[in-house]
Amino acid sequence: MNRIDYIWERICENEGNVFWQMRGKPFTYHVVGNTIRLSATNYNISRTALEKALEFVPLENTKPLQHLPAPSYIYALLTDCRIIGENVKFPKCVGEKKPAEIKKRAEQMPMQQSDKTLVVCGYTFRFLQSIVPVCCNSGQIRKYYPQEDCYNKDNLPLLKYGRGAFCRFSITAGNWRGVYLWVSEGKIIYIGETENLRERFNMGYGNISPRNCYRGGQSTNCKMNQIILELYEKGQKVELYFLETLNNKAVELELLKNIKTLYNVKDNG
Repeated sequence: MNRIDYIWERICENEGNVFWQMRGKPFTYHVVGNTIRLSATNYNISRTALEKALEFVPLENTKPLQHLPAPSYIYALLTDCRIIGENVKFPKCVGEKKPAEIKKRAEQMPMQQSDKTLVVCGYTFRFLQSIVPVCCNSGQIRKYYPQEDCYNKDNLPLLKYGRGAFCRFSITAGNWRGVYLWVSEGKIIYIGETENLRERFNMGYGNISPRNCYRGGQSTNCKMNQIILELYEKGQKVELYFLETLNNKAVELELLKNIKTLYNVKDNG
């Protein structure tokens, strides 16, 4: 398998997930044929353009891409470990699955994604993935300060967890309804429920907006984002487990009544 085939599989596999430009602007994309349709601009990226961009990998900036359409978006994709791989290497063969098959696999339900389970109060949760912040090529976490980008016309105070640095992360998931667990060092550290797992993480926890740093914002998003940052810097892995259920609120309440976690507390102001 050549370089562009390898990258294109990863592009298809991460369709719908959130990525970030150099200045922190989030975007998603959809693959239509041999074209990447971007959510945040009218520009599209063709497979041919992506193949030309691969000649300049690893990338330090967008300068080598200025002759291509949407260079900042191409840069965001080709510097993200979900697309380019952790070591910026292209194996001679990474399997024979076609992009359509990769996409179909990504759309399957969590029960088919992993055999690793965690039974809690009689409910069987399936492991989805580890939650890993976006890092630069050197391996350092890319930190950002969204509160500095907010025009605070009402002079609102910062929330308790609205100060300091944040990270970005996303998960590969569908629009699944259910209950999720954050597990670290073998312990459940947080329990939550959602109507849409992918949106909850990729547009909530993993992408802190400036407004959420101030009074009236989503303090829980800020708090849990900083927990990921803190634990990752300590070398502690956070694993995500998920139970698909239509009774998400009731199951969450039952678990919270029976399990004491580190971060399910009502001090998010």
